[in-house]
Amino acid sequence: MREDGTYGNSEAALSGSAGAGGTDGARAPGRAWLAVGNHLVAGKPSPGSPPRRTWWPACVRCRQTRWCKPASTAPPPGGSASNPASCLKTRSTSCSGSNSDERTIFNLVTPTLDPSGYANTIHTQFDALAAGADDTILSLYPAADYTNPNYAVNAVESDAYFTCNTRNLARAVSGAQRPRVWRYLFTHAYENDAILNTWRAFHSAELAFVSGNLQTLLIGGSYSPSSAETALAEQMMNCWARFAATGDPKGSGAAPWLA
Repeated sequence: MREDGTYGNSEAALSGSAGAGGTDGARAPGRAWLAVGNHLVAGKPSPGSPPRRTWWPACVRCRQTRWCKPASTAPPPGGSASNPASCLKTRSTSCSGSNSDERTIFNLVTPTLDPSGYANTIHTQFDALAAGADDTILSLYPAADYTNPNYAVNAVESDAYFTCNTRNLARAVSGAQRPRVWRYLFTHAYENDAILNTWRAFHSAELAFVSGNLQTLLIGGSYSPSSAETALAEQMMNCWARFAATGDPKGSGAAPWLA
């Protein structure tokens, strides 16, 4: 969805069953909207209907923190100084995405922060971004909204370093005269492992689902998937196979993809 609330190239989300991994803070409204049929979003507007102002939670925040550069028109063919990535050209459809909790695998192995430590972490990382950016971030990601402040750091860093950059790239290569661009957000938390569940949708968590190899994880160790996770892996493999074959991840029997 474009910054002005109108719909452009397609975006979708892959999420876990209701309640898996928790719904901290402002993620809850977004996750409730994304979780349709437990795993895939729906919500394509009817032809001719007015645009709906429904936002990805991370993108509301990155607009306010200047993590994403607004682009009201399609990037020019040769690129522009205001949007360096606009010179990217694709000759075929593309699909990119990220996970909602990319940084938990790094942040949860450190000592648990208190609210003061969380504030110091944000000031250290973002003071130089823009005047007042650090205070804006702390107001958008209040520590009290999360299980503990480490999860707040995870939310900030996952949005800043992964979600928003992925979205910037997708928007840079999209345009009226260009091939279709698809984007996904993986939000599933592993259900049958207590430690992995606390990591939620961590960096690389989706790869076992994409490959259909849920019994042996990329990070090492074995895993016993639930029946819902096996079904989710099947859906994801089908989406990628259709995309590879046709350039369109949608298909007969597939959950709707937000456009």
